[in-house]
Amino acid sequence: RVAALAAVRVAKSCGKPLVWHERDLAPIRFPFRSLLRDSSLILAISHTVEQHLLAEGAPHDKVRLLMNGIDLARFDAASPTQSRAALGLPETGRLVVLPAQFVPWKRQPDFLQAASKIAPVIADAQFVLAGSDLFGEHEQYVEALKQQAVDLGIRDRVCFAGFIDDVPSLLKHASCVLLPAQDE
Repeated sequence: RVAALAAVRVAKSCGKPLVWHERDLAPIRFPFRSLLRDSSLILAISHTVEQHLLAEGAPHDKVRLLMNGIDLARFDAASPTQSRAALGLPETGRLVVLPAQFVPWKRQPDFLQAASKIAPVIADAQFVLAGSDLFGEHEQYVEALKQQAVDLGIRDRVCFAGFIDDVPSLLKHASCVLLPAQDE
């Protein structure tokens, strides 16, 4: 949003339109509220983000839904063995994966709760949290997740993979992908 805020000032000074591409569900606070008014068009990446923008006061006539595209060819070229080795995971066994930024509304604690129920039943299951605290705003949340894995007795079965640029390599042969995110 900081880049959009800077861009709106430049666009206004040049008499050019500004298109804001919003991907987040965080509250829109000062000074970013001006983006709702000053953007010529606001692109939302999901229905949930679209509804969030409207609830935050974005004018209906400025908000459009434009979901991110996915290059499926990346999945064809993906090598699951490389992902496993890079993460220190066994070459065989089932992978249960949650690819998501580490923020509370992605509900990683629910993933860990599910993992604690699955682990005793599926002996070869490994649980991968692929993502990071991208903006450094949720350090305590990440530490609490690591402690939760310890408290649930599954820390040795949980991989905190960090940010992964090549998600298709991880997902191609995942046995299961869990996305417990709230409102997404």
